[in-house]
Amino acid sequence: MSKAAVLTQAGCGTVFKLDKSGKETVIHTFKGGIDGKFPVAGFTMDRKGILYGTTSEGGAYGCGVVFKITP
Repeated sequence: MSKAAVLTQAGCGTVFKLDKSGKETVIHTFKGGIDGKFPVAGFTMDRKGILYGTTSEGGAYGCGVVFKITP
């Protein structure tokens, strides 16, 4: 099973996954606009495997967004 993680040390944040061998695959790079900026906390996963997360900034009003990542 691969795991998803968030990196916020450079730019506006990146969601990536690591496979069993340690290979990193970028899933999404936040651009700081409507898609959000600076993802925070962990993910919540529903029964279908969809991951949900939040950002602390960006979005329509600059106050962050809730995002989802489908498998």
